[in-house]
Amino acid sequence: MGRIWKLQDSNSSIFSKSQNKKLDILINKTIKKVSEDIEGMRFNTAVSAMMILVNEFEKAPVVSRDQYKLFLQLLAPFTPHICEELWSSLEEKKPIQLNPWPTFDAKLANVGSKVLVIQVNGKTRGSVFFSEESLTESQAKQKAFKLNDVKKWIEGKQIKRIVYVANRLLNIVL
Repeated sequence: MGRIWKLQDSNSSIFSKSQNKKLDILINKTIKKVSEDIEGMRFNTAVSAMMILVNEFEKAPVVSRDQYKLFLQLLAPFTPHICEELWSSLEEKKPIQLNPWPTFDAKLANVGSKVLVIQVNGKTRGSVFFSEESLTESQAKQKAFKLNDVKKWIEGKQIKRIVYVANRLLNIVL
C-alpha cells in the first residue's frame, strides 16, 4: 500500500489530462481481469493484476487523473479505507463506494490479450503482452531479451538454462 501512497504523493504533478494509450489498454485489461476474478473469488490474481498496473504507473511518464481514479475504484473493495482517503485527496465529493464499478472497452481489453511473464532465476522481471495465438520458444526469447528490465539482470552472465511454459512463462536460469 505504501507504493500507492507514494504514487499519488510524489507523482501528483504527473497527473495530466493527456491519455497514455499503453496504460489505457492495460487499465481495460485490468478492469476485465479484476471484475472476473472478484466474481470467481480469485482475489490473489485480482491483486496481482492491480500490482502489474501499479508497476506500469510507476514507469509511465504520464498518468492521467482518470486512469488513477479507475485504479482506485478497482482497489477499493480490497482496501476501502485507504482508497477513500486517496479518493478524497483528489477532491472528489462523492464517496468512492457510491461510484459505479468501472467498465472496460472490449476492443482495448483484447489488444495483446495474452501475457508472457518473464523471470530471471525465478523472480519476475517483466512481462510481455502479445496477441498471437501462440508464441514459439524462440519468439518468446526474442521478446524477453528486448526488455530493459531483463537485460540488466542477465548482462554479462552466463545463461545455464531457459524454461519455457508455452504462452505463460519464460524463466531464465543463470
